[in-house]
Amino acid sequence: MLSWVLYAGIGKIGLFLWMKFPLPEKIEKNKFIKNLHECGLCSGTWLYPALALFMKVDLLSELGFWYIPFLSEVVTGVVTTFVVHLISLGWNEQFNVTVI
Repeated sequence: MLSWVLYAGIGKIGLFLWMKFPLPEKIEKNKFIKNLHECGLCSGTWLYPALALFMKVDLLSELGFWYIPFLSEVVTGVVTTFVVHLISLGWNEQFNVTVI
């Protein structure tokens, strides 16, 4: 489970950096990439499965299911994206300052 927490943290740092840096003008004209760049949940849906494949993290095996190549990484990435997104929303709700 520690590997999953490390995987989620590395992915969150990657998402933060992806969303922080501006897109080049040529790429910014591509509507799909622009929408992907502005949405952390959308970006994570692509980033986390690729990172799971690279880091060999499999959440399904941890839960007692069989390893199914590619599908296990996609499920691990999507579940991790959702969990990290909920944690981020909670963190922002608790610690952001709302100016009215």
